[in-house]
Amino acid sequence: MTAAGLPKRTPKANLVPGTANQQAQPQQPQRQAPMPPVSADRMRSRMASYQQGVRRGRQEVRGQEEQSE
Repeated sequence: MTAAGLPKRTPKANLVPGTANQQAQPQQPQRQAPMPPVSADRMRSRMASYQQGVRRGRQEVRGQEEQSE
């Protein structure tokens, strides 16, 4: 126990038996197929939808605040 009354951690006390002695093998990064480019019109549409959603959410929150007063 520490001076503050907290339990002290015992190093390696919670390891699963048999796994602590194994050497970690470096993993090779998995290569993913490149993402296809997104057209400017589609991105503009996504951003406009996002902006509309944010505005709608803010209006709903304002409406709830006004009703609770």
